[in-house]
Amino acid sequence: MGAARFQEASLQDADRLVSIVGVPGILFLSPLSARSRIRPLRLALPIAGQGGGSLGTRMVAALERLLRLPEIDRALVIGTDSPDLPVRLLRDAVQALREHPAVLVPAADGGYVAFGVHGAHARSGELRRVLRPVPWSSPHTCERTAEALRAGGLEPLLLETWFDIDEPSDLDALRARLARSAHDRNPDEVAPHTAAFLREWQAPPDPDALSG
Repeated sequence: MGAARFQEASLQDADRLVSIVGVPGILFLSPLSARSRIRPLRLALPIAGQGGGSLGTRMVAALERLLRLPEIDRALVIGTDSPDLPVRLLRDAVQALREHPAVLVPAADGGYVAFGVHGAHARSGELRRVLRPVPWSSPHTCERTAEALRAGGLEPLLLETWFDIDEPSDLDALRARLARSAHDRNPDEVAPHTAAFLREWQAPPDPDALSG
């Protein structure tokens, strides 16, 4: 129950983050049937299924779908397991794609919390080929992704490292960041739904549920 409530709060904060940055977006769910459970959250983002395949396959499919939206020439995917991703960092990633073919926001655990490309590369199908050798969900995912992009002629810009939530212990660090942000960060950048959940719920979450 606690893990489900945490995921709902993270979804609400991701929805709010995209709204603040002011870019169009889609919430990609897996499985798509989960939309019936989150419908009461009244999210602003439209919902679509992730489809099948590896994480990389699903990520590229999401980028391709975003790039089919009218007048969209660059696209970025973010995970909902990084609820306190700063507004400024997401804006920097969006802006970076004006001058760079790809952008990565590394995660402290070796993955990444955001990945974006300029439309010309995703539309051509080139991105699928470039990312094929990348090991997903590994401590080297971000490093290998950057290497694969460079080898494919898509020099990525790596921005500031941020954090995602994979283990129960990550919640303590999240609590500390949210407490600091309440004092020294613009209120628009605080994850209010996740912060409220963490204030109300103290029991240790189910590790399997959080990492799924």
